[in-house]
Amino acid sequence: MGLEAAHSRRRILHAHGDSSGAEVVRALAAAVRTAAHVTVLEGVIARDILTRDGVVTGVALHDIVNGETSHGVLATARVVLATGGLGGLFARTTNPLSSIGAGVALAARAGAAVADMEFVQFHPTALDPGQLAGRFVGPAPLVSEAVRGEGALLVNDLGVRFMTGAPGAELAPRDVVARAIWRQQQAGRRVFLDARASPGAGFAYRFPAITALCATAGLDPARDLLPVTPAAHYHMGGVAVDLRGRASLPGLWACGEVACTGLHGANRLASNSLVEALVCAGFVASDLKGTCAGAAGGSAVLRSAAAGLSPPGLANVTGLANADLAPIRALMSRCVGLERSADGLRQALARLAPLAANPTHPAADAALVGLLIAHAALARQESRGAHFRTDFPTPAPAAPRRAPVLLADVLADSAAPAATPYVTKIAS
Repeated sequence: MGLEAAHSRRRILHAHGDSSGAEVVRALAAAVRTAAHVTVLEGVIARDILTRDGVVTGVALHDIVNGETSHGVLATARVVLATGGLGGLFARTTNPLSSIGAGVALAARAGAAVADMEFVQFHPTALDPGQLAGRFVGPAPLVSEAVRGEGALLVNDLGVRFMTGAPGAELAPRDVVARAIWRQQQAGRRVFLDARASPGAGFAYRFPAITALCATAGLDPARDLLPVTPAAHYHMGGVAVDLRGRASLPGLWACGEVACTGLHGANRLASNSLVEALVCAGFVASDLKGTCAGAAGGSAVLRSAAAGLSPPGLANVTGLANADLAPIRALMSRCVGLERSADGLRQALARLAPLAANPTHPAADAALVGLLIAHAALARQESRGAHFRTDFPTPAPAAPRRAPVLLADVLADSAAPAATPYVTKIAS
């Protein structure tokens, strides 16, 4: 079993050496494609959760075909969000660049509460694309924490270890290691992971997928130093749910990274996300089974826009895929990244609020989710877990452990117009 940061003992089971997540997805996809009762709609974007009298009634859809868009409504009283995270809001991320918190935006616009939005975890050791001469385009490849669990060390370009003073050294909690690397970089130093002595020659056997990634960059972990950098990796916050996965909006459930169950606190332990996703998805399925058994109305029905159910004010979906998110990513990394302050967070709010308030802007969803993160980070006047404030560098015992909020309140606090576009309803 593997040892990872802030773990007191070896407790991590891996599939195929270092491919547990990929194996979970492979097995799930295979099960879905062979299930006769599951309909898969590929190339379809959910644009709004529709409500009537504060209850879910359906989902507005856009089907993107050959660069064109058509829309319709999936009429249903039960919606489950399992849309993943939001690392794509930052300049460097291990997530797909399309992971911008779309599920959080859907839920928040529909009136569901979100919670713990300020807690964004940065993985300390992604391969640094800035030192790899453009060999990677897209997400920064992850060098698992388990590599440090097997003895790899962090050094700067002077060959100096800089984690020796931290409890746990290289296996200190992720936020501690990530900030230490970031501060080295701010001082002009480059940072490397040294796995040459340990795991050394055994690296390829223990970590075959990472070995293949490194080979793409022309690196051999048993021989070469690996250039690394912190990258946005996991979001502890999201749609506020209970232990059944129910959101505050009746008819809405969420599981996986899009949900905020509270199980990870302010700083997720490595590998716990897969366990949470599997276990909590089971809770959601059990709750849905009971709900569906006693519900009227039958299965969801897909209707075209011609049925008159297309809601007004939808985002500009044609431009969505082509939205230039680089300015938002740069802003989030600079002002809402590893180290935050009131001045930087207020800058972010001022820049994001106008974009978030314009639902026809292609970057509205990204701006909206960034706004929720910045607002929560400004409100939490302490440092805790993955949330670090340079102006409040220590924990505050009296600070709330969980703070659910509604989008309307955030927009009001941010001096942005909170009216209509954010709660899309089918008129009674």
